[in-house]
Amino acid sequence: VLITTCLLSLFGLFAYSVTMIVLSVHEHRFLCLQRELGSAILQHSDVDCGEPRERLNEIVGQLIHFTCPITADLEECTPANFGAQSLDQAFKVKALKVKQEVLMYQCRETASVLEEKAGTTMVHTHAYEYKAVWSAESLDSSAFHGFRDSFSRKHMQDACGDDFRGNPGMPMKSSTVSSKVFKVGVFDISHHIGFLETDVPVPIQTGFYKLPGSLSTSLFHESNNSLTTCAPGTPKIGCLRVAYWQSKPGPFSATVQLGPADGSGSWKTDAWPVPPSWMCGRQRRDAQIDHIQAGDHAAHEMVWDIHEQDFLGALPFRVTAGAVAVFACFLCLAPLTAMPSSAIRACAATLPSLSLLVDMASRARCRHALFMSVGAGSSSVLLLIGLQGCVLHP
Repeated sequence: VLITTCLLSLFGLFAYSVTMIVLSVHEHRFLCLQRELGSAILQHSDVDCGEPRERLNEIVGQLIHFTCPITADLEECTPANFGAQSLDQAFKVKALKVKQEVLMYQCRETASVLEEKAGTTMVHTHAYEYKAVWSAESLDSSAFHGFRDSFSRKHMQDACGDDFRGNPGMPMKSSTVSSKVFKVGVFDISHHIGFLETDVPVPIQTGFYKLPGSLSTSLFHESNNSLTTCAPGTPKIGCLRVAYWQSKPGPFSATVQLGPADGSGSWKTDAWPVPPSWMCGRQRRDAQIDHIQAGDHAAHEMVWDIHEQDFLGALPFRVTAGAVAVFACFLCLAPLTAMPSSAIRACAATLPSLSLLVDMASRARCRHALFMSVGAGSSSVLLLIGLQGCVLHP
């Protein structure tokens, strides 16, 4: 028993060390972002969409905040941009970003291994489950075990239909079309176009449409921005669902570094790097100030939204780290709960200053060891968070 508890204690020490290292890395990133957000509030300059050129020349390289409408000339986007010429009259929009989302109703096979004891040996049995799902990727069904053995075939037919003969190929693929230029007011923020979300539905006009290519399946309106080859609510294997989404129309608010003007009269923008003295690393995204948000938002509103999201995201990790640290500390104290009290007192005789603590721990056993673990684990987590805060966010 003593050897086992000693091994548990060593594992607890290892788990505690790993937890502290991972928490330290996480807090480093979190604190760098918090310090960056504070600097965004204190150091930025508010500028207008039509700010005089002389004023902008004076603040090149500085942190600025602005809210402006889209001024880039946007090309008209239709289904033909995605290779769907047969849907060409479905919509025509002008947006920075348009996404075609294609899903097909397909049969999916999932393998699992079941362990059963037969006498003195363990027998491993492979089981296969089937489910009809909407998938953006083509699922290869050629190797399904349901086509090879009767037991799996029954499960496959129950889930995917008695007439299932395999998943068909997808005649369309999901893709995104983006503008090359992202300009609001006189500011070029094209480096942000890759981060734009496409969450606004593209209305599809009422009409009779067919799939591209050789297929002639009619499409039904499922919603104002999607079409499907099956009647809504009754999907079958091979049914296709096509939906279109676009980015928000603006205006856009941004807190970025102002760059020089180009030949077209636009002003370049970039990420504002934090000072090296912050010890945050200049290549990390959380070590630069470069934020954009759709809508009319003041700098402090943008900062608060980012802070709230990051804090709520970090909270579960901190709680989990605290729980793991407490459990690791409890494992470290495992020998105290297993050793006889006489043995513990004999060890403590060589260190009289610790004899009282050891004597208390030996009598308390598991319950008091748990209390000690909670105190040691939680306090070490809080101490680490506090020390990093003092160093990185004074």
